[in-house]
Amino acid sequence: MNTELNDAEQQGRPAPSVRWAYAVFPALCAACLVFISGPGCTRDEGSTGGATEAKPVSSGALPALEMIEGAALIPGEPPVMTARIDQEAFEKACEDAGLPRPPVLEKLNATIAQAVYATNDALLVERTAARYGLLGHLYEIAAGAKRDLRRSAECYDAAKALEPDQFEWPYRLGRVFSNRGSTERADLELAAAEAIRPEYAMVAWYRGQVDLAEERPELALAHFQRYVELKPNDERGHIGLALAHIMAKDSDAALAALQTAIRMRPESREAHIRLAQVYTIREEAELAAQAGQTAASLPAETGILERDPVELAAWAELPIDVVCLRLDLLGQMGNTPAGVYLCEYLLKQHGNDERLMIRLGRLHLTARAPELAEEAFRKTIADHPRSAPAYRGLADALSGRGAADDAIEAMRKAIELAPDDAIIRMRMAGLLASTNDWSRIIKHLEVAVKHAPGYARARHLLGRAHLGAGDLTAAKACFARTVQDSPEFEDGYLALCALAQQEGDRSAAELYVRQGLESIPESPRLSNALAWILATSPDPAQRNGEEAVRRALKACQLTRFRVYGLLDTLAAAYAESGQFDLAVTTQSDVVRLATEAKDATLEGFESRLKLYGQRQPYRVSE
Repeated sequence: MNTELNDAEQQGRPAPSVRWAYAVFPALCAACLVFISGPGCTRDEGSTGGATEAKPVSSGALPALEMIEGAALIPGEPPVMTARIDQEAFEKACEDAGLPRPPVLEKLNATIAQAVYATNDALLVERTAARYGLLGHLYEIAAGAKRDLRRSAECYDAAKALEPDQFEWPYRLGRVFSNRGSTERADLELAAAEAIRPEYAMVAWYRGQVDLAEERPELALAHFQRYVELKPNDERGHIGLALAHIMAKDSDAALAALQTAIRMRPESREAHIRLAQVYTIREEAELAAQAGQTAASLPAETGILERDPVELAAWAELPIDVVCLRLDLLGQMGNTPAGVYLCEYLLKQHGNDERLMIRLGRLHLTARAPELAEEAFRKTIADHPRSAPAYRGLADALSGRGAADDAIEAMRKAIELAPDDAIIRMRMAGLLASTNDWSRIIKHLEVAVKHAPGYARARHLLGRAHLGAGDLTAAKACFARTVQDSPEFEDGYLALCALAQQEGDRSAAELYVRQGLESIPESPRLSNALAWILATSPDPAQRNGEEAVRRALKACQLTRFRVYGLLDTLAAAYAESGQFDLAVTTQSDVVRLATEAKDATLEGFESRLKLYGQRQPYRVSE
């Protein structure tokens, strides 16, 4: 087992020494950047103070909407918020007015809930197709995770009834029904859209997709050929043709279509992925492997967004705060090319809006392009010189390219503009970690905890800073307070477990992990940590091979058996329970995967494999 912190963090196993606490402090601080950039943005990124109050928007026709702060409000960052409303009265008002039945606003992100409410309210005053269309798009965004797009379809149907000759409404209906899997209705709506604008290529594209879903390769070929005719320089049409040929079991034609696509755009990742598929079908394994390797080396693509002006125009009509949610989500999903494209398009439509400019910089950071991020943040600062989030982003970009001193200076400016911003203070602590100036680091983290007392990550990092300073008592108090206030914060339990092991109290270490599992029963890291203790403890009274196997298996199942550090624990559990053949088989996989990953702790994995081959279990040292 790897005894360093990064392994303990990644594999969910407590390290035996507190030295890990400050070894990866910068990495943990950097993780905050990812943590806070997700959906939930209801705040104007241009402000430099606390969270912006979300005010009710109502003409009085609908029940008043009250937006309230959530439990984990972080000053200077998009807070998680919920909506309070008399849902029954709201639904009745919509029903009486003949509006589509609204979603439960309390289950929505506050920004979307507020936009939905305001649009419904406005529809009572002005029944226009454009307003119905806006509401339909909001419902698409709100219902995406639930695959329930029925409300969107109702809105677009209402818009279509008002403007039966407008292309956008049957087109959007076709897309919605395609996404819902209602291919028959999707085909009808797309055919209606095509009759209005036969030159709009994306209609042919979506009709081809519907045909593929219905396993109609001949019709799919016709529609993708139409797309090629309308957009002859777009490789996507040839990829569509290849998919139809694959379905028709014509690998020669599929191969030719993909070769054409690659000639048109050699960097097309999708084309190389499909090429590997065709070579696999043709049982040409070497060529399939080459195509797969090429695909893996190519960056992600924007997809169809840039080819769909109607969709882009619809995004331009949305409130910017709602758009920011989508941009954050694209970054979280790793689809940064689409996010960058959409962000740059919207900046052209809205001018140099600070929120969008900051999102562009963050997307570049997510894509590990610090130079582009630096350029974006410097432009933001030029247009918005008092933007604390822009200086924070600039500091992250400078840090990403190794300019540590400049990064600290940029973060200092961010603190000057927003001294009570918890995230900025945490980021500064991360930048200072390499200096080992623990007094300064602790000072910044204490400010973060003061202004965001419910933010578990801030208090947890303060505990790690105290470890770095050698104050184990203060560190333990921080970790204990963290799990008390935030019982679902698993890092706190793992830190307490590690400290207990350091103090030689293995019973307390086990207790902390079990307490964590009571609050987070589906945590693979905590399950793995408990399994490791039960399988490898030097105390025979603490070992329990049967439970160790059960816990280790669950950890591996939760991670789809993809994390070799967890498999290492499973092998140890098998050995403790006397299943040495399974232990050897599992540990052999661990060694293979660790070798491929060039893991610096490979020797430890190999030594355990040798033990299991000798039918001996592994024990951690006293």
